[in-house]
Amino acid sequence: MQDRFKYRAWSKERNRYVTDKDIKDIFCNTYVKNHDLLELEDCSSYIVEQCTGLKDKNGKLIYEGDIVTGFFNNNKVIWNKDSFCVDDGSGVFDELAKSSEESIIIGNIHENPELLEDNE
Repeated sequence: MQDRFKYRAWSKERNRYVTDKDIKDIFCNTYVKNHDLLELEDCSSYIVEQCTGLKDKNGKLIYEGDIVTGFFNNNKVIWNKDSFCVDDGSGVFDELAKSSEESIIIGNIHENPELLEDNE
């Protein structure tokens, strides 16, 4: 479950995920508490996504913002109140832990938003 405390960051300016080294350099002064990132001036151009601690059918770690399919249609992974869930676009959330081993990561909301178009 140690993977649950991994993060990745999408750079709005670079339009790509930054490396682990970049994350450490950028967020060395960032304070994370109760899954809320307190925005600092140097963080405003990044979207931070937390690892769920779960793996998909292929053994790949699932992060917030990933788009998963398999047991259900294409759904984005979100944090909803007290657990990681999948959002099917209708406002109905299913807990990800129930279906993560049946799901496959097919993209993410930044690089592959078109994968969610059928859900809208």
